[in-house]
Amino acid sequence: MKLLIADDEISTRTLLKTCVTKWGYTVVEARDGLEAMTILRSQDPPRIAVLDWMMPGLDGVEICSRLQDNPNEQLTYTILLTCKSDKEDAVHALDQGAHDFLSKPVHVGELQSRIAVGKRLVEANDRLLELDRLKNRFLRMAAHDLKNPLGFIISMSELLSDENYPEVRREQDKHLHAIRDSAARMQGLVNDLLNVAHSKEEEKD
Repeated sequence: MKLLIADDEISTRTLLKTCVTKWGYTVVEARDGLEAMTILRSQDPPRIAVLDWMMPGLDGVEICSRLQDNPNEQLTYTILLTCKSDKEDAVHALDQGAHDFLSKPVHVGELQSRIAVGKRLVEANDRLLELDRLKNRFLRMAAHDLKNPLGFIISMSELLSDENYPEVRREQDKHLHAIRDSAARMQGLVNDLLNVAHSKEEEKD
């Protein structure tokens, strides 16, 4: 997974990059807030961002706020690093959209655990998005498959009741049989939809 380290101090970036790379992440670096924001708004952005609170251009809190105000479909998990230690600072950062908050100097083991939490949340969010896309695709297919037999039933029923089409009425039994077949197909599709919904409910339980 791609991870952004944004800090204006090269020594901090180097230390964090060494650790994070060892943990299996692909690291992208930013030297200031504007560069970090550009990277996070790119076509293939990092999914986790470790941001220094105080940076030139944009600070870490402002970046979190902008990500919250204009979110991408995919989750970007943000961790703020700062020398600030007051509870009010942590509350402010979290209120502005940060997902996590760590005081400097950073304990490497704690950072690893916080990043691992972010990775799990990002992966869970991706799974939810994929399930939502599959659900919408299934519903579009079901709606299309229901539309055709429903249209046939409506049209044929209108013809059977229209005195201007006696030839249709003379073959009423054949047309009624076709209507029953179409209704049976619709019923099968509706049952499939209900089975999917029932399965989803069982998964939640």
